[in-house]
Amino acid sequence: MATKNTQDITEGLAKLNAIINFFSDIDPEMQLQMIRLLLTVAEHPDGISMPQLVLKAKVSGASMSRNVSVLGQYGSGKRKALKWVYSTEDPEERRRKVVFLTPLGKEIVTLLTEMVNK
Repeated sequence: MATKNTQDITEGLAKLNAIINFFSDIDPEMQLQMIRLLLTVAEHPDGISMPQLVLKAKVSGASMSRNVSVLGQYGSGKRKALKWVYSTEDPEERRRKVVFLTPLGKEIVTLLTEMVNK
């Protein structure tokens, strides 16, 4: 019989594996950076500027732009757009973009939260 600690670890690993499979089923080539960007945007329901996103998600500017394109409305190269985020002009500084979750992105984050909490 497994101890409580072993059961907790096993259940935690099963949840992590389910989350990895969730993303892999959507896009087998999805990278951790893209997931990190999605979750960072989700942590900022009032939006997050692109420079803040680079710092908080710990990615390069070029990588952030490419991944926001795939997570957003445009895709990148042959990769389809997931439409989980969108960016818009910052009303306080027109040269800066702010990134938000789309309704679909909110659904994805809700599903992930449910997977973690069950």
